[in-house]
Amino acid sequence: SSVYVLFTDLRKMCSRWKKSRTLRNDLDDIACKISVATASNIASATTDASSSDASDGSSSNDDGPCRNTCGNSHASTASTIEGDDAEACDPQDVRCNTPCSSSEITGAAPPEQGPLTATEELAVLARRFNFSHEAVNATAAALRRLGHDVPRDARTILGTQRKAPLEQDDTFVHFGLIKGLEQALEGKVVPQELLIQVNIDGLPLYKSSNVGFWPVLCRLTNCGESTPFVVSLFCGRGKPPDLSSFLEPFLQEMEGLIANGLFYKGSSVSVRLTAVVCDAPARSFVKKIKGHTGYHGCERCNQRGLHLEGRMTFPELDAPKRTDRTFRDREDVLHHVGHSPFEVLELDMIALFPLDYMHLVCLGVMRRLLQAWLRGRGCLGGAQKQELTERLELCGKSFPPYFQRKPRGVDVVERWKATEFRSFLLYVGPIVLKGLLPDAVYKHFLVLHVAVRILASPAFYLEYHTFAKDLLFFFVQEYGTSALYGERQLTYNVHSLSHLADDCLLHGPLDAFSAFAFESFLGKLKPLLRTKSAPLAQVSRRLSEHTGGTCFPTPKRVLHVVRKGNCYLINRKPVVITEVSETTCKAAPLSNVRDFFTYPLPSSVIDIFKTNGQGTCVKELELSVLNKAQQCLILPSKSSRVVLPLLHMQ
Repeated sequence: SSVYVLFTDLRKMCSRWKKSRTLRNDLDDIACKISVATASNIASATTDASSSDASDGSSSNDDGPCRNTCGNSHASTASTIEGDDAEACDPQDVRCNTPCSSSEITGAAPPEQGPLTATEELAVLARRFNFSHEAVNATAAALRRLGHDVPRDARTILGTQRKAPLEQDDTFVHFGLIKGLEQALEGKVVPQELLIQVNIDGLPLYKSSNVGFWPVLCRLTNCGESTPFVVSLFCGRGKPPDLSSFLEPFLQEMEGLIANGLFYKGSSVSVRLTAVVCDAPARSFVKKIKGHTGYHGCERCNQRGLHLEGRMTFPELDAPKRTDRTFRDREDVLHHVGHSPFEVLELDMIALFPLDYMHLVCLGVMRRLLQAWLRGRGCLGGAQKQELTERLELCGKSFPPYFQRKPRGVDVVERWKATEFRSFLLYVGPIVLKGLLPDAVYKHFLVLHVAVRILASPAFYLEYHTFAKDLLFFFVQEYGTSALYGERQLTYNVHSLSHLADDCLLHGPLDAFSAFAFESFLGKLKPLLRTKSAPLAQVSRRLSEHTGGTCFPTPKRVLHVVRKGNCYLINRKPVVITEVSETTCKAAPLSNVRDFFTYPLPSSVIDIFKTNGQGTCVKELELSVLNKAQQCLILPSKSSRVVLPLLHMQ
């Protein structure tokens, strides 16, 4: 029929423009639903079938050009919990009845409305999968051949701005903080107070040029899943030349919101800026202070650095702490290079800028440790490096699909991403390094592992805060000894570990104020560029095409996917799921559960266990019990297995 001709054409377009498997699966699902409707009312029938699927939780089983819709839906959702690896899932997976987000546009939930027209359906697909205008025009032509009343031009379909609202010699555009907040709140339960995080960072656009973006991003931290949105955007060579002009539109809106709140749908909502999350160079830029290589570069304590063998080091651990008063009074005048525009907000200029765990710990200290082990003094030999790679790859086979990246070998460690360093530090490092590193070096690493796991854990970061802080002090102190890495290695990142625990008391566990969400968002800005000319105008137009927010899909997070073989902590005891039904499951406790390590504390204190495998006593549980259970990762370790609670997913 003509319906199948249309979707055959669309699938060919997917191949031509190299669109994702998810898009092809979505088109197959749509075709399956349309096959049970009349061809004379395609758009309406598609919407009705979608509503029917949502109401009864089942998919159409009619014969058609699609694969098993239910199975595909499970696979697609599970593979997009976190990351882009599309992995097959068991169609018998059972989900606890916790609804997951279905929004396809950042910060917006689909409003209650009537059936979408063919034009609106095409616009939704184009925004979700970042269609080029050429692809939209070709799809519109295919729809018109089938008799649909669809505009010919992509700019009409998507509502593209005819002229980008550029300012300051076409290098800057301000989209608006209030406008972004209103779009982000659509379809959400609005709290009495909005908590906002801000990110400012540079984004290189081309390898052969220093032209880049400097966006001001915001996100809500107390409204469920909230993707960042663009408030302002600068494009030019290097940093914005005038910081005050760059930040002025944003700060004016923020100052008004802090003073008067946000008037939204007839109600006034108070607004609080909780953190400005940046890496060290960006923090020094927006705070107008010395950089991390300067003598007075430490942001938290008033000490003069020591220049050793070409490196700036900060060996003192008991120097006087900086405060908002000492910052504004310029008591350490050599720490400042000017007045920060953020000072107009009358917020704490120290607490407002937390140390970023992603850049400081993952891309900073953890990467430096691996480089020292692989190429430094007393480094691992060739056979040991190969053994380490094999252990990492073996652990990778046990990683569930919702990890963004699986462990790779140390031969490509220079290409590792921040998420890979995080996985190494939080999960696989203590397992794969055991027996390869010297005992003193391995125990020193365990100190960092335990401290960071405590501070990253919502369950432990307050209870064991003092202990974690002491561990980080000890780690930094021992790091500079001649027996380990030497005093010249006490650089800004290593020294700043001694201040990291203080931020957790103010902002929560480490992932609550990390740059991971913002960096992920920045990676989606570059694909919006079609050509190398006028990048700012291009991105401005792409963002204007998405009136419900920006053009980035909100991840469909499934809060609970229950499968056979999953491991959970129930009453702080690990169990493995052996069987799953519609409303219940069977779970077996693990046998011979014991500590995996005892230094610097017994690992069971932070719920890390070593086990020989699954026990024989099986109990039946309601699936609702698992809603509050903590999911765990089981990794191989010689003849046994190690159980570690998942932290970055909480």
